[in-house]
Amino acid sequence: MHCTGFNEAVKESISRSSETAKGIVIDFNGASLDDLARQGVIDQDKVDSFSTPLYVAEESELRKIIKENVKFTIEAFEGINHPNGEFPYVRPQDLGGLL
Repeated sequence: MHCTGFNEAVKESISRSSETAKGIVIDFNGASLDDLARQGVIDQDKVDSFSTPLYVAEESELRKIIKENVKFTIEAFEGINHPNGEFPYVRPQDLGGLL
């Protein structure tokens, strides 16, 4: 089997990952760890070898968890649809000092 254009598809996927909510979290964590290494708080080798899973629950999972917890009820649950299925990139300056 021969697949053409695969490298471009991978590059595009990776470059767009920073425009998603998950990608922003991963980028933020990576930048924070790099800052700690530059300040000498942790070794750069530890940063380079660090790996953590990132899990985002699906709607059905959230509904099940909330239903099982008798302290909460769902009064409204609306989906927000974005073109690429994720939240669009938001610049920190657009958040008006919320960060």
